[in-house]
Amino acid sequence: MPQGEDNLAGRAARVFFDKIGAAPGAEITIEKRIPAQAGMAGGSADAAAVLRALRTLLCPALTDRELETMGVGIGSDVPYCIRGGTALAEGRGERLTSWPPMPPCQIVVCKPEFGLSTPELFGRVRVEKLRTHPDHEALHAALLGKDLRTMAESMVNVFEEVLTPQEAKTIGDIKTRLLFFGAAGAVMTGSGPTVFGLFDGGAAARRAFDALKTMYPQTFLTRPAPEV
Repeated sequence: MPQGEDNLAGRAARVFFDKIGAAPGAEITIEKRIPAQAGMAGGSADAAAVLRALRTLLCPALTDRELETMGVGIGSDVPYCIRGGTALAEGRGERLTSWPPMPPCQIVVCKPEFGLSTPELFGRVRVEKLRTHPDHEALHAALLGKDLRTMAESMVNVFEEVLTPQEAKTIGDIKTRLLFFGAAGAVMTGSGPTVFGLFDGGAAARRAFDALKTMYPQTFLTRPAPEV
């Protein structure tokens, strides 16, 4: 794991102290609970946590909006990680619109053994050649109606179009297995290679988790966090 300001958490601390005009002074320890190079915004979540913690300790008057503005220069996913919940992110990720919360469900998260570089994936994308795009209206309507199956069936990740054949084979295998066990939908998360499947039943999710865990050790069973 990178140290100091090579890590987004260290960079967030520097941005915060510059904002409040104070000399930097913080010791940060990170206990990693999700895989690295997984497309799950782990570094951005760490940076958001640092901004929130430093606000609590040193400058409680700062608003979430001010923290989100600080986050833009740290990483594209940092503003969302500060806000949390369900949201539509536009631009570089800095334009956020809060959406209705996720319906209750179980989520199986599975990361294959290899990692993918976010800058490399972005470098592969040619917007004019993309064949699929997320249907934001369908997703929003499904969330409003608490319709997990329609929401899951509307999920799209355009990065899946620029995977190498070997990457696509592995990710496609995980998606197929999740759907076999009853996932309402399965898709790669972020810049990958992690795949997640949404389940409306705990028993089916547990069976999928148990099966995938034997093949892919970095497999997890979770659920949406309650919105606050």
